[in-house]
Amino acid sequence: MGIVVSWSVAKIHKALHRVRPVDEVLDDFVALATVLVVYGLTELVNGYGFLAVFVAGIMVQRSYRDPEKRESHMEFVETIEKLMEIGTILLLGSLLRVEPILRFLPQTLLIAGTLLFVIRPLGAWICTTGENYRPIQRGLFGWFGIRGVGSIYYLTYSLGGGLQGPEGELIAWITLTTIVISIVLHGTTATPLMKWYEKTLVRSRPRPQATLRF
Repeated sequence: MGIVVSWSVAKIHKALHRVRPVDEVLDDFVALATVLVVYGLTELVNGYGFLAVFVAGIMVQRSYRDPEKRESHMEFVETIEKLMEIGTILLLGSLLRVEPILRFLPQTLLIAGTLLFVIRPLGAWICTTGENYRPIQRGLFGWFGIRGVGSIYYLTYSLGGGLQGPEGELIAWITLTTIVISIVLHGTTATPLMKWYEKTLVRSRPRPQATLRF
């Protein structure tokens, strides 16, 4: 679905451009529309929508040879993604309650600590083995990243698939609280760590040697 739908949309888009030029702002909505159409049709045939959208993104990149158009589509989708992420976080904040957070706090701290301080850093370090990255860069890769908003999708998928009762409540509150911990930790440390990284990068650059003029 990712290949066929994205290829078809790109072909139709190019054909329409030859007939009648489209406004640049409306043109950027093609990328968003492709994501939604691919995901929706893939779910209709019981496929994996996330994977299909990933494949569609690769196909769209290869379909447009103009680098400016690819960059424009990417910037537009990233802007929409950030807006939707903010909306999701606001919705998440409205769902939180103190009592269940405190009740499941020991389990949450165990899971969140393992994920944020062991699994993610170790996974990033292993994935970047053999690449031309400095240790400081590999460490930052392991610390920063997505805030876990995708976990809400998997949580709702599990709840819709029959996860109920005490186990469902436990997993739901562990997931939601872990996302909040990630947002707070990574959000508050992003600016200071990046400033420190930039200063470290400047110090590590070789200084230009002075030349003597006669």
